[in-house]
Amino acid sequence: MKGNQRLLIFMLILGITFGGLWISGISKHDNYLSVNDYSDDLPYGIRLIGADKVWHITQGSPEVVVAVLDTGLNTSHLDLQNILWNNPGEDPNNGIDDDSNGYIDDSHGWDFVHQNNDPFSLLEAEPSLQNHGTHVVGTIAAQMNNYGVIGVAPDVSIMPLRVVNESDLNPDIIVAEAINYATANGADIISMSIGIYDEEITNATSYQLVESALARAYAENVLIVAAAGNWNEVNPIRPANDNHVIAVGAISETKDLADFSNHGAEIVAPGVLVKSTIPYNGFGTSSGTSMATPHVSGALALLKSFNQSLTNNDLRELIRDSAVDLGDPGYDGDFGYGLINVTKAMEIISGEIISPPTTTSISSSEETSTLPLSSTSSSTVVVSSTTETTSTQSNTSFLSLYGTLMVIFIIVRVSKKR
Repeated sequence: MKGNQRLLIFMLILGITFGGLWISGISKHDNYLSVNDYSDDLPYGIRLIGADKVWHITQGSPEVVVAVLDTGLNTSHLDLQNILWNNPGEDPNNGIDDDSNGYIDDSHGWDFVHQNNDPFSLLEAEPSLQNHGTHVVGTIAAQMNNYGVIGVAPDVSIMPLRVVNESDLNPDIIVAEAINYATANGADIISMSIGIYDEEITNATSYQLVESALARAYAENVLIVAAAGNWNEVNPIRPANDNHVIAVGAISETKDLADFSNHGAEIVAPGVLVKSTIPYNGFGTSSGTSMATPHVSGALALLKSFNQSLTNNDLRELIRDSAVDLGDPGYDGDFGYGLINVTKAMEIISGEIISPPTTTSISSSEETSTLPLSSTSSSTVVVSSTTETTSTQSNTSFLSLYGTLMVIFIIVRVSKKR
């Protein structure tokens, strides 16, 4: 074998494969996908934007922080474990503002409605209010953990900032405070699946606080993403209509503009019947530009994770240039620059050509079968079958590593259903 080529020897014990099983091959980036929820149940939006095709390069970095301004977050959800941002200057639950930022015990975020450190303190709210923020966060960063769904960037950190009150309102002065908090505490991306309507503007000059906060955040190299709105109107709503904000419209699985989506967005993403996390270890589907926005926030987090030296202007230009053009050629009022395309964007910044997977079949009545596979880059082996089974076990063993040649066994043991 020449150059970088590596050989994968894949052995099937009993000659029976297991439906829906995913196993990682050798990864030059040291990312191994476990046998988990990375399967045919992957939310369609992940595939539509091409996020799953770059996970062999990066699944995100905990150093990249996405601040989510929303209804709060069910932090105990099993699919959202280990994703919370940690405030390095705060000693949790000692009742002291250790970092002197004006917020006591803000170890993982803040509830700006009740002014406390619990971003999920409104248990008596309508279920739709409870669900919204948790659903949004799941699309960004739900874990690869043998459970539920997967987010676009499962290894990034989430800073939950609650700005929506019991009446489903997010007053402008609260939103401005949360944006300033995110900027001051190191957020790389601010994701806002909210709109600020006339009834949420406190007085004649209060919205200027939001505009100033957005300008300050952008000047500090923070990317800001917001929902364009769900009223089929010509222009995005506030704050998505601000020049410092990437306004996101919604499309369906068939890449049609959602009938509710406002026009004039900068970019579009999946926002119809999106499956994600909801409180108390649940999962549900929802539609809206609110659901499209976290796809873009997660995509930007993946790209930022790969190269943290990229500025917000760099990344904004990148997603414009790499988008899948929909509608009229070039920018148009329905789809903006097009559908966000994580695969193409990653190819541009990584220099790696990300090819679609090839399919190889094997049929054998023997207990042990060997299938040689070759790859010039990191590889994912997908094992599927129509045979019913009750258990499966896998392990990966190195045989040799010399020069640029790597030889490996990926062994899968499958038991028949009796």
